[in-house]
Amino acid sequence: MRAMSVFFDQEGSDRGKAATPEYLKLIKLLGHDVVLIPCSWWTKVASIKWKQLGVEVMSDPNHLRRLESGNIAVKLGHASGGLCSIDIDDDNQFEEFLELNPRLKDTLLTKGARGGNIWVYIDGEYPPSTNTGANSSWKIEWRADGNYTLISGLHPNGCNYRFLNETPPLTVSLEDINWPESSGLAQKFVDHDRDLELPNVNQGNQCNQGSQGNHNNTYKPIGSLPSEFKNELRNHLDKIHRIIPKVPKRNHDSLFNLARISVDIARRCHRNLTHKEHRQIHNIWLDLNQENLNPNQTHEDYYNEYIEAVKGVKYSETESALHVAALLAKEGKYPEGLANLPSGELTLLAGMCYNLQKINDNSGGFFLGLNDIIIHLFPQVTVMTASRRLNSLCSPHEVIERIKLGSQGSGKVSEFMWKGMPTNLENEAVPCHL
Repeated sequence: MRAMSVFFDQEGSDRGKAATPEYLKLIKLLGHDVVLIPCSWWTKVASIKWKQLGVEVMSDPNHLRRLESGNIAVKLGHASGGLCSIDIDDDNQFEEFLELNPRLKDTLLTKGARGGNIWVYIDGEYPPSTNTGANSSWKIEWRADGNYTLISGLHPNGCNYRFLNETPPLTVSLEDINWPESSGLAQKFVDHDRDLELPNVNQGNQCNQGSQGNHNNTYKPIGSLPSEFKNELRNHLDKIHRIIPKVPKRNHDSLFNLARISVDIARRCHRNLTHKEHRQIHNIWLDLNQENLNPNQTHEDYYNEYIEAVKGVKYSETESALHVAALLAKEGKYPEGLANLPSGELTLLAGMCYNLQKINDNSGGFFLGLNDIIIHLFPQVTVMTASRRLNSLCSPHEVIERIKLGSQGSGKVSEFMWKGMPTNLENEAVPCHL
């Protein structure tokens, strides 16, 4: 049951006489596939771990209740069907941007304390989140995958978030948007194929000096890239976000983890990646990690360190976690309660899932595919048998929960979340058509 069905249930009952919760109004405005995030009152801080949230969470009654007790943000990008926002932190620049883009006056517009947000669904590909930078006179932030934007509640400055134009977001292509020439954003965005862009790194022994802002080198398009690589890179964006250091002086370990992700992408593409493709992966890391970069190192210095790590990685980011989790399960290192499952095979698979969640530091979910189960646990079984065992842990045993469905065609594996110990089902009735 999706949150929109909850909305109609409420309107058709006595509960409809009460005030409609804000999150239901937002679902009606933004569409069925939007992912809403609860935040604390008066803040922009999410009150839950949000990066792994998919649209499935919008049918969770506990999540919906959280949305009624604070500010509400919208998870942007592919998670919400391509919904993005253009955040302009200046009243005059907000008006000037709309004059450059008259059509966007008809889309959803919201406002906090200053400037405003312009909400659009993007038809086609679009770049990762970025902004004009501290050295620009413009204050524009392009918000997409890996970001959220507040839409309802109380701003830290004391005012309410409000609608300037309360209408569903328009669907536009990236080329339809006119970016101010002096903002520099147009240089960061792409040509017709809208691929991510490559920094034009200085060669030789030249080093950036001064503030961290000097890392913002001139950008140029890299042209089209193989579709399977682009799909795999898109599928791994959340993982790249998770390995960005939270404090400086952690770049070496972060680059090694980035190399493990790259190896995973390469193996899923069934080939070695080109330097052009590696630079695109590395460029995402650079964009996300601007605050932690050493001003005495160039982008090329970091890229060379990354390539050294790529050549030295033996296991991909996914494979190493699966390998370790399977070994721990085979050694019996899992909670004793899992032995209550009706077969040793289910106990072993549940133990692997438990350890995958632990390896992921209990934050977010873990990725697991049917072929992974066969390779690491049950080499003699069919894909159908592996699927039945995995589905059995989801229901009826409810040991794990599928939070994001994979795709056999694209090779993307499903994502799961550990729920807890199994319950005794022996005395429960099995439904059937009587």
